[in-house]
Amino acid sequence: MTADSWKYVENQFLVATVGDLTLMGEIISDHLPRLTAAQVLEPTFTGILAETQDIAVQWTSQEGVVASNEAGQKSATLAFTEKILGLTHKPDADTNSPLETWDSTIRSQVPYQGTVYTYLLPDGREPLSNGTYEERLDALRGLGLRLAEQVAKPVLVTLGGTVSTYYNAAKTLRDAQTVRKSALTAARQLLEELRIALAQQMHGNLGFALYTWRYNPARIETLWDLSLLRQPTQTLPAPPADTAWAPNTLTLSTTTLPAGATRLVAWRLAPGGAPEQLATGDFDALTVTIPGTISFTPGVEYQLWLQSRNAKGQSEPGPVTEWMGT
Repeated sequence: MTADSWKYVENQFLVATVGDLTLMGEIISDHLPRLTAAQVLEPTFTGILAETQDIAVQWTSQEGVVASNEAGQKSATLAFTEKILGLTHKPDADTNSPLETWDSTIRSQVPYQGTVYTYLLPDGREPLSNGTYEERLDALRGLGLRLAEQVAKPVLVTLGGTVSTYYNAAKTLRDAQTVRKSALTAARQLLEELRIALAQQMHGNLGFALYTWRYNPARIETLWDLSLLRQPTQTLPAPPADTAWAPNTLTLSTTTLPAGATRLVAWRLAPGGAPEQLATGDFDALTVTIPGTISFTPGVEYQLWLQSRNAKGQSEPGPVTEWMGT
């Protein structure tokens, strides 16, 4: 674009939201009800409203997918990290870590730093305690296999089974983390494609409104919160102070919208699962309605909570309420 190009050639919605999916979520959530209200007075907006709604529905759904995958990856990463770091973790001052226990067992069966000991632990404990996570996994696998070879030493063979079991559990957690990371990358890519589609749609909406209101162009400002497009300095909102769950209406609510918040987001967690984003509320609404397509398994106890949101992101979780699915 040349320096003297007309200013409306540049898609401000595209530019303002580069690298900021959260901001796009706020812009479209603000624009859609404004466009809906404008359509009541300007029936010619019916077409662009329907087009915008179609992309916005896809966007909202994909936002939930991304948020759930982010929570899932965080949970999977924590589980794997705790397992690997657990190798050297001492439960208390008087209890050895697993690695210390394994080393002591090996020393009880073969001379320390002798031929067999060096074969089993060629670099001592170092690869298992200070290596990268992949190096520690490789060292675990190798130690288990080498211990299993010591058929003349049943204690070491048994220890090999213990080490291999630890390795298999850690590898399973690592694989789960990798799957979560791939799923998150794919989900973010799709959301990025929807960001571009929304930016293009709103840019078109702007052009349509410019023509429709060509004799009173100031009305265009009623379709967007311009402060969002100007990306004001903003901080994360405070979390909700309380959480109320109404299973009959499938709603989560709080009594007051926290400082700095524009919307609320509903979450749940089932035993053994990862946090799942259920729905995002309307602007300034104190209640979030869970879609009827989301089911709760009878007899399963769920944790439910709300988070606050603005263009900067989501707050820390608010108070958790527990509910047994029916």
